[in-house]
Amino acid sequence: MTCSTCSSPAPEPRPSRKEAVQQLAIRSLAFLFRHCTRIALNEVVQELIRIKFGG
Repeated sequence: MTCSTCSSPAPEPRPSRKEAVQQLAIRSLAFLFRHCTRIALNEVVQELIRIKFGG
């Protein structure tokens, strides 16, 4: 298969749009999960410290 504009061999076939969207969604979810987990852990730790030190 060749590139229609310059007739040179086409680059590697790109992943389909569906695959690209799935990859993006997976990366986004993974980032959000890590980010939200870190925030949740911070809140839990702060709550424990507040309880432990009675403040």
